[in-house]
Amino acid sequence: MSRPRRGLRTLMAGLLALTILLPSLVIGSPTAAAAPAGGSLRVVLLGDSYSAGNGAGDYYGDDKSAYRSRNNWAHRYVDWVNTQNVSATLTNLAHSGAVTDDLLGRSGQVAAIPADTDLVMLTIGGNDVGFADIVQKCFTLGLRDAKSCKTKVDGANALMDDVMGSTRNILQLIDDRLPDGAQVILVGYPRLATSRSYILKDLFGSVSYDAGTGVRALSETARDKQAAMVENWNATHPGLKVTYIDGVVAAFDGHEPDPATNSRNDYRWLNEFFETRGRLAANGKTTSTFSLDAAEFYHPNIIGHQQMANLIINQVGVPSNVKPASSPAIVAASYAVSDSVTTAEDAPEAWIQGPYVAKEGSTLTLDARGSHADDGDITTYEWDLDGDGVFEQTSTEPVIDYTFADLYDGQVGLRVTQDDGQTDVYTTQVQITDDGDNTPPEFDNCPDAYNYSQSDYDGDGVGDVCDPDPGYPTEDQPGVCVVGENCPDDDATAAPVPTPDGAGTAPDASDPTDSATTAAPADATDPEPAAPTPDTAGDAAAAGNQPATAADNPTAPGTAVATETPLSLPTTPAGSTAHDARTRLANTGFSAGLPFAAISLAATAVGTVLIRCAIRRQLR
Repeated sequence: MSRPRRGLRTLMAGLLALTILLPSLVIGSPTAAAAPAGGSLRVVLLGDSYSAGNGAGDYYGDDKSAYRSRNNWAHRYVDWVNTQNVSATLTNLAHSGAVTDDLLGRSGQVAAIPADTDLVMLTIGGNDVGFADIVQKCFTLGLRDAKSCKTKVDGANALMDDVMGSTRNILQLIDDRLPDGAQVILVGYPRLATSRSYILKDLFGSVSYDAGTGVRALSETARDKQAAMVENWNATHPGLKVTYIDGVVAAFDGHEPDPATNSRNDYRWLNEFFETRGRLAANGKTTSTFSLDAAEFYHPNIIGHQQMANLIINQVGVPSNVKPASSPAIVAASYAVSDSVTTAEDAPEAWIQGPYVAKEGSTLTLDARGSHADDGDITTYEWDLDGDGVFEQTSTEPVIDYTFADLYDGQVGLRVTQDDGQTDVYTTQVQITDDGDNTPPEFDNCPDAYNYSQSDYDGDGVGDVCDPDPGYPTEDQPGVCVVGENCPDDDATAAPVPTPDGAGTAPDASDPTDSATTAAPADATDPEPAAPTPDTAGDAAAAGNQPATAADNPTAPGTAVATETPLSLPTTPAGSTAHDARTRLANTGFSAGLPFAAISLAATAVGTVLIRCAIRRQLR
């Protein structure tokens, strides 16, 4: 046989080199080392509403003020880890409204971390510097004004160093609680407004403040100080590695809320007013579900949470401290019960990523991927779906779909068996209700509608979802305006209050969709505008500068996949809770359309008509 020609040898060598290089060129691939074969990872989530998941929907747990969502970035990251041949579990201790003090102390979140935790993840500090007050005083109709906005932003800047000290104390407490080798991921915050001009003016006080620039700069200051604090920590504490995810600001650039009251950002990754569960539409824009709960506003939507998870996947990948298969048994979360049939050191460990709350008739994806065998492989997963101790379904895969056709409040059990015959049993709570939330009808302030948090802005005992008059302001305070939007001395004539049209009406109960979109449905003949691109400060490694793809928005395991019933629009707008501002990162109140001086003198009936029009515009 003749030798290959030199050109062919050169070509083969080139192909071999290309084959070796290709894995490093795959967009979105983690920068960390390849995942180990098998093993387990115990993950605990701490922090505030940006961790818990306000605004992402699919909340679970009995604490209605926690807003723990199955769509949050931590769940999405752990879901990904479970696809990397690692059995990862997540214990969610994050709580909406948490400040650094809520993580410290004998009864704080850190004290509840199981002793065998491998990875702690969190966002923290936003409530300490008053993000909720900033959203209220800078962006919320009826509450905003230039002087108060500037005061809140200046105060937040002044508190930054104290918050960094408290965050360092949290890291020290985690270091003291966990053995050497544990890791922490601290995730940064995005900006709260796009870069469009947004200048508040108080005419009577002749005060003008560039609120958009001030609020955006605040997030950048927080990023710089958190990054410096983590760098100093890692230089002096080798036993607890901390990774700071500082690419959030860059990744979300162009995807923040539009501060104007008469428009939305079509590519937003944070919920604006009157919406929740923002997700990717077929036309590449963001669509959402109408919401009357202000605790969901100005928080990452479903797209945003996936993008935050993507940042962790790309920067961390699978953590290097994954436990080998022979690691000790897991400590059960407070809401679940683990009952090992055998105490042998090499027994398997069962786990269901619960608890679950869903509406009657929903199909739940029950997730047991956190289970793992300590010696060999798990051969069967057996499911007790009605809590009677009998395992009705058996599968060889750890994830199953099951439709709960009837009301149910009890336990779902899992028994895993590894190939040597040893077993382990784990149970978690499942609540299947008539309206999808877990408040009993006799205590529910809107018994016929989903209102997980029981928000009641005016405290009249009627929840915002079903209250015809929740008591929100419908216009700015006297003399307050936004330059270029509604100030009397604007060069351009203020836009009139729009009349309803097909693209801007609220979702109707007969509509099969539950979306409050920013534009009319996509038309193949009408090309959509390109999504915003990152500026020169963007981080190319921070996956997320382009619109999310459908793959970025999977149905999270444990999420009810039944079609949601859209809320009927009440006579007047609603949307918050009467809780203290400290309990919410963005207890922001109601936002309607452009206010005019004449509205304040109009009759109540005329005002009601204008409010309805404003709501319709918000839903476009």
